Amino acid sequence: MAKLCEALAVSMDYVLFGVGGAKGAETALVPMHDIAFSAGHGADGIIRGASTASAQFPEYWLREQFGKVDGLRLVKASGDSMEPTITDGQWVMIDVSRQAGDGIFAVRVWDDLYIKRLQFQTSRVLAISDNPSYELFVINLKDKADREAFQVIGRVVWTGKML
Repeated sequence: MAKLCEALAVSMDYVLFGVGGAKGAETALVPMHDIAFSAGHGADGIIRGASTASAQFPEYWLREQFGKVDGLRLVKASGDSMEPTITDGQWVMIDVSRQAGDGIFAVRVWDDLYIKRLQFQTSRVLAISDNPSYELFVINLKDKADREAFQVIGRVVWTGKML
């Protein structure tokens, strides 16, 4: 137990009794949005404003992993199109300040929200599912309707699942 507490940088009192918190580190709150991003067929709505809930993380860990605390958001994945990387019901942390570069992103296409692996090309963006049962879709950046329908919300930087 002592080695576990040391590795997690928390006190024994915190593990046993829920008091005391992390050793030498403040905690930070990451907003949790009650919106499910589809890793399948899409979901309605977009993130607007402040959330009603938040998750507490050690601030040192957030800074160590992501270089900051601000701009991080938690949303839930829905569906199986990103399996095995991201599973249905898994919490996903996105960094809303990261909007470019190839990787896994939370995006809006029209009124649907997706988590997809994006590949940015000169005049288009490929939205790819990790599950081979799903076909990719293409956002044509030369097409005004496609450009207006497409919004990168943020890059996925972490996933977690309650067991």
